[in-house]
Amino acid sequence: MIDNCQNLQPDNPKNKTIEILYKLEHVQKTFVSGTEQITVLKDINLTIHKGERIAILGSSGCGKSTLLHLMGTLDTPTRGKVFFTNKNLHTLSEKDKAVFRNQKLGFVFQFHHLLPELNVLENVALPGIIQGMKRKHVFSLAQEALTLVGMEHKLNASIPVLSGGEKQRVAIARAILLRPEVILGDEPTGNLDEENGEKIGKLLCTLNQEIGTTLIIVTHNLALANLMQKKYFLRTGHLYEN
Repeated sequence: MIDNCQNLQPDNPKNKTIEILYKLEHVQKTFVSGTEQITVLKDINLTIHKGERIAILGSSGCGKSTLLHLMGTLDTPTRGKVFFTNKNLHTLSEKDKAVFRNQKLGFVFQFHHLLPELNVLENVALPGIIQGMKRKHVFSLAQEALTLVGMEHKLNASIPVLSGGEKQRVAIARAILLRPEVILGDEPTGNLDEENGEKIGKLLCTLNQEIGTTLIIVTHNLALANLMQKKYFLRTGHLYEN
């Protein structure tokens, strides 16, 4: 396990250009409630490169999750564009958005969203099963993912018997099953105690280094944010780099 994630930088040989993964241009998000319009994101511009670890901080209700949902095609901007490797995500059909989420992204939420009727291995294998992969292959990938997060000894365990930290590790294993280019984390340590929160944060850093997954984490947890390479703050709808 990595002890000091702050010292880790993505591999960047001299003169090698790091690929731009996300580019947000003048993004705005407005919600309508009755006769009232609430703009939670105002003219957001953000560039994220492959392999980076990014934290977006802000108070509860400031729009952090909304911003993450726009990057994950779970929501659509009112104005502006969200590009992923030069492709405007919100011009995609709903079917293509679903394919994009399945193949390119891994989601880790504050609540693990595991299915209690399935065991650990079956929960982790779900993204591959949804994609139509052969069960033998996808269960092999699931075992590899569980090994990466230190849960290989719990393959057949029932979800309800796991601790909070163990459940979140299983959720992370599910997120990395198909080796996504990006992990989008929405308060991934928000439901954990301090000790388990620290372990999950360091685990995410380890995965960033071992499999090259870009991390984009929204959180109000400064300790978790300090494990990332860049920090941004969302205030009154505007994004500021630390």
